[in-house]
Amino acid sequence: MLKIAVIGADAHNPWYRKEWKKAAKKLGAKVSLIPMKDVILKIDQKKGVRAQFWVYDRKEKKVKVQDFKDYDILIRRWVSKFYIQSLVLGWYMKRLGKVVLNSKLEMILDKVSQAIRLFDAGLPHPLTWQALRPRNAKKLLNQISSYPIIIKPISGTMGQGVFKAKSKSGALKLVGKKDIHGLLIQRDLDIRYDLRIFVVGNRCLGAMKRMAPEGDFRSNVAVGATTEKYELTPELEKLALKAARAMGYEICGVDIMFRKNKPYVLEVNRTPQFRGFTKTFRINVPEEIIKFAISRQKKNGLSNLFRKTEIKFAPKAATRRVEIEPSSSTSEEINLEKKEIMKKKKSLKTISKPVKFTKKKIQPVKESKVKPLPKFKKQTLGQIENKSKKNISPHQISK
Repeated sequence: MLKIAVIGADAHNPWYRKEWKKAAKKLGAKVSLIPMKDVILKIDQKKGVRAQFWVYDRKEKKVKVQDFKDYDILIRRWVSKFYIQSLVLGWYMKRLGKVVLNSKLEMILDKVSQAIRLFDAGLPHPLTWQALRPRNAKKLLNQISSYPIIIKPISGTMGQGVFKAKSKSGALKLVGKKDIHGLLIQRDLDIRYDLRIFVVGNRCLGAMKRMAPEGDFRSNVAVGATTEKYELTPELEKLALKAARAMGYEICGVDIMFRKNKPYVLEVNRTPQFRGFTKTFRINVPEEIIKFAISRQKKNGLSNLFRKTEIKFAPKAATRRVEIEPSSSTSEEINLEKKEIMKKKKSLKTISKPVKFTKKKIQPVKESKVKPLPKFKKQTLGQIENKSKKNISPHQISK
């Protein structure tokens, strides 16, 4: 039987426990919901690393220790206090070759990092500022010209700690009252509802319209928002899947808002609550998640048997080397093979000989002998005149 471990806050909620167990039973799997605070890590230099958890056996009426290595799939749900420890557990399960969802294990804890990733993916997102202390928050508020604005903590869920400021004076009062450990300031899109699209794998389960209750601007189900079905158009589905891929999530909830018929991706929730979605669509969301996890497990061809693996990080220079396993042939055969290889190398050298360019010495140009000019005898003026008269013909004289 396939064994699934679900860690996080769902273990404390009776409704979520019931939905997970009902879905697992229907698909012929066994699910265990484990609070993160009950997880134990044991690091032994001889025996290696082991991840375990405490579980109460009702039949024997005592607490037992179970190993995560006996489970095939790990599903990480909402973890607030022990988020880094949940990442360590995910790395441990991946090291054993198990399926981990969400598979991307990294430190994305705040909404600012999400905003940057959405920007990099070219997805529309509201204008956003970050302030980490009151002085910086007040400076930002003085620079903002258009109100109202939304002020909320950098990391938060279920609409907790979210406020709306209609003017600069109201925003300065809120900032002065709040104990700031990091604030996110966003331009208000002036809407009365948003959409929650639930993504599992490469498909969307549906789009749920969430309408804020009277006297409140927040559209979270946890604060009393009403829900109804919304038409999931191909454009919305494409936008939601693109946002999920930008964050690297297989399972997530994408929140989309409209302003002047233009969609904006407000947030991508890596561990979305699905109670409101289940009631709206009459869909067992854990069943869809488990189906996807099983399909991923079948593709990987994994089993629930423990396989010890070691992670070795080779230097960059060693990545191009190819190691050949030693053969069972004798030394004579190896020598013959070496000789044949050398012959082939020599033949290749003769076929493709490189052209050699020799440098010729430049010989100096021989100096050509110049003939000396003929020597002329010194003559007087009278001698030259007599010679010229002798050379003149009588015909020329008559003229």
